[in-house]
Amino acid sequence: MSRRRKHPTPWIEPLGPLSEVPSPERDERDEPPLPPASRREFLRGLGIGAAVTLTACQRSPVRHALPYLVPPDEITPGVPVHYASTCTACPAACGLMVSALDGRPVKLEGHPDHPLSKGGLCAIGQADVRALYDAGRLQGPTLGGRPVTFAELDAHVLARLGEVREAGKKVFVLAPTLSGPTARETVARFLAPYGGTLVEHDPGPASSSALLEAHGLLTGRPLAPALDLAQADLVVSLGGDPLATGPEPVAHTQAWAARRRESGRRGAPRLVQIEGSLSLTGAAADERWSSTAAERRALALFIAAGVARKTGAGDVAAALGSVPDPPTPARAAALVAELVACCGRSLVVSASDDLSEQLAVAITNRLLGNEGKTLDVVRPSLVRRGLDRDLAAFLGDVESAAAGAVFVLDLDPVDELPGGEALATALAGLPLSVAITDRPTATAAACGAVAAAHHALERWGDFEPRAGLVTFAQPTLRPLYGTRHPMESILRWSGEESPDYRERMRAGWETRAGAGAAFSGLFTRALQNGRSEELSAALPPLPPQVPDSEGLARSVTALAAAVAAASAVATKTEVPALEVELVAQVGLGAGRSAHVPWLRELPDPLTRVSWTGCVRLAPSRAEALGVADGDHVRVEVAGRSVTLPARILPGQDPRVLGVPVGFGRKDGDGGVAGRNGYRLARLEGRLRTQGLAATATKAAGHEDLPLMQPHGTTEGRPIVYQLSRFDEAIESDEHHKAESLWPGRPPTVPKWEMVIDLDACTGCSGCVVACQAENNLPVVGPDEMRRHRDMYWLRIDRYFVGDAESPDVLFEPMLCSQCENAPCETVCPVAATVHSEDGLNQQVYNRCVGTRYCANNCPYKVRRFNWFDYPAAAPVEKLVLNPNVVVRSRGVMEKCTFCVQRIQATRIAARRDGHEDWRGLGGKTACQESCPAKAITFGDATDPRGEVAAMKKSPRAFQVLAELGVRPAVTYLAKVRTKEGAAAGKETA
Repeated sequence: MSRRRKHPTPWIEPLGPLSEVPSPERDERDEPPLPPASRREFLRGLGIGAAVTLTACQRSPVRHALPYLVPPDEITPGVPVHYASTCTACPAACGLMVSALDGRPVKLEGHPDHPLSKGGLCAIGQADVRALYDAGRLQGPTLGGRPVTFAELDAHVLARLGEVREAGKKVFVLAPTLSGPTARETVARFLAPYGGTLVEHDPGPASSSALLEAHGLLTGRPLAPALDLAQADLVVSLGGDPLATGPEPVAHTQAWAARRRESGRRGAPRLVQIEGSLSLTGAAADERWSSTAAERRALALFIAAGVARKTGAGDVAAALGSVPDPPTPARAAALVAELVACCGRSLVVSASDDLSEQLAVAITNRLLGNEGKTLDVVRPSLVRRGLDRDLAAFLGDVESAAAGAVFVLDLDPVDELPGGEALATALAGLPLSVAITDRPTATAAACGAVAAAHHALERWGDFEPRAGLVTFAQPTLRPLYGTRHPMESILRWSGEESPDYRERMRAGWETRAGAGAAFSGLFTRALQNGRSEELSAALPPLPPQVPDSEGLARSVTALAAAVAAASAVATKTEVPALEVELVAQVGLGAGRSAHVPWLRELPDPLTRVSWTGCVRLAPSRAEALGVADGDHVRVEVAGRSVTLPARILPGQDPRVLGVPVGFGRKDGDGGVAGRNGYRLARLEGRLRTQGLAATATKAAGHEDLPLMQPHGTTEGRPIVYQLSRFDEAIESDEHHKAESLWPGRPPTVPKWEMVIDLDACTGCSGCVVACQAENNLPVVGPDEMRRHRDMYWLRIDRYFVGDAESPDVLFEPMLCSQCENAPCETVCPVAATVHSEDGLNQQVYNRCVGTRYCANNCPYKVRRFNWFDYPAAAPVEKLVLNPNVVVRSRGVMEKCTFCVQRIQATRIAARRDGHEDWRGLGGKTACQESCPAKAITFGDATDPRGEVAAMKKSPRAFQVLAELGVRPAVTYLAKVRTKEGAAAGKETA
């Protein structure tokens, strides 16, 4: 008889079994509610849908890199065309491949040749195609709330600009960081006649201003250094979430996972995360410390002083003087020793908004010799340049009426800054306020004029995310509505009669490159490839750095002064018993994409809540407040408060409340999604989002959370593992060998299987959204999510290991395991679920009668039932559907298919190209292709040379519930956590 597999540590079951979650009463025969719409809105949507449908029949965009004078033979209706572009859903500017079918984009993937993202794409990037077809987008310019033509808008703007100049008022452009050379030049040319100012602000849960100022002192350039986690044996992260919601999450995740895959050759790396609110980086870390903002600041100073002493920088240590001990000095001293042992192979990063902490971190990296190895200050990151002092000065000028004209480009500061109500009032009172945006926002409502902008997939553009790296974006379809490129609006208001941004961009690069007659081909190749090394080399150099000794001396002096000032203040103030830290969810980020239903329904990987934001509390804090999940909690900071439902989260510091940003905005149906956490931030010369002294009280009210928990309980079964070494094997006992009920397969027939590396998986959920986009999965809404009727084919289960106050966190992507002895097949009365000759568990939709016996008999609980037909809110939203995957109807069961449509496309292409043995040409599943960490591998398990066959032999390999004898086709590799400081030791074999 088989025995239960052995575990090295105690386990915590997923919180709240499915049976304990109350469901509101409802007649299952009811149809899902449709969005409310007036007769006028219905007719408008109908007309727009018809026009857009005809527009989408255009086979190619208006402007091409290579125009189709004669369509090439390889362009076939129904066969996707791929365009290289750049993702602008967040500032990271990852490489993008846009898949367009018959002139309409239907799928976004990462560009495999991009040097930073290397084919990965996050959940927000995946969902940007859904934002393109959002029925709530602006459809034309407005003036004073009434629709106008762009000619009327331009005349108004130019007239008011003249009045502002005569009155001597200031002109501002408020925008996120403009990394593109052409965009920066365009805005600078527009502002020059007025002596205007570009103010850059990068919304998010944490400001980057202190980081920029610290490196401005150290290097002479206020730019953030580029991180290279692939070269780091030891990473110490002080707060923030660099692998999920930081400035460049895809690039950082890709590099971190690549380093861990090299553990056998270079030794096991270590990631130490020190934070107050549990993050995905903390969940992935080898070691996690719980802390407050003040404790992280003290630890950063302790590390800087300790490293200075151990590396022989006595002058730095003397200048810093005696720094206070952190709460656990012995543990901190061991960390200092480990950092010094990894000189040149370590990295210390911080997301603090405190200048002294960022100075300490910058000095530490300089003394450890990390610059030029794990930290690049010569070719820094350019995705965030906004300084808080510039933002504060801008807000002061606006509210004091010193400003005469404000242009807000692709931002919503009314919702993204504290005191947004006062800013809205000030904007409304200005002689000229213009919002340049593609959708309605609170800022657009406050501005007198709105210039409706193209969506990112309808624009040309260039970007420089890292110094010396240029990428390009190109439109992939004709604009759906009467909108205009944001930079063409700026050019028009600069006095140009017929601005063409593509031509402006081309002319600028021709001037920089000076390639003469060869430039036309060079520019065309740059657009085709999405980037160009030749054009990147033509960029003007950054300002020179100050000498190392001078920069270090300035930084140490500034840090010593900041420490002395902080110590003087600390003696007069009490340490808060409770503090607030603003956090971001991976699907929403700062909130720019909060209107996208794919992202609003996407469950947070840690809280497992969708559709609404919750205040995150430690179990002990929840017990002290007397609250349970869903109970309302009032959180107050400096007289401002928000009331949110509670979510009890193991691993949260009891002294820290995690309040999410990105909510509290109008959604596509005109409602408000959640509560706005930005209300609690404070702008006191510096934008503070961490360490905010707070009070929390239980408020009246309760709401059932749209909670997607792991289905059922684990029944004590070992369904996920973690190990302490990469060469450690999972301890298990043999089970009875199960005999297959189906005949054996010929060796020439492929058998598709998948391997998922849990050590690489961070729970980022990019795979979940990729699956939804590829397979036309519907959005069911918060009510159906409360009833656990989600339609996800792939979910990410989350488990806690160890103590509830400081547990380890494990993620396990769960999808149909394509079992060889599939229990679902034997119980279907109409043979709607059958086995294919290449090992797939197939679902025949037009046979299914909806008995749901298969779902009952599935041990992995991965089958989904269509309780309703889920209609699109508007006809335009149907354009996002993938025509290669059928849309299922009510009463039909569905599940993961291993992207069989992609397998078939590869098979057809192989036969066309004359490949007899195509077993290794199975292509990639949607989840595999999007994963930034490359945690998913798919292929033919019968190919001895394939990756799947090799990875299944790993000592870390296991199959979930293998003892049932269902013979699943999905294999997992156990998570590895190196708790000890092995990064400084000998390399493993």
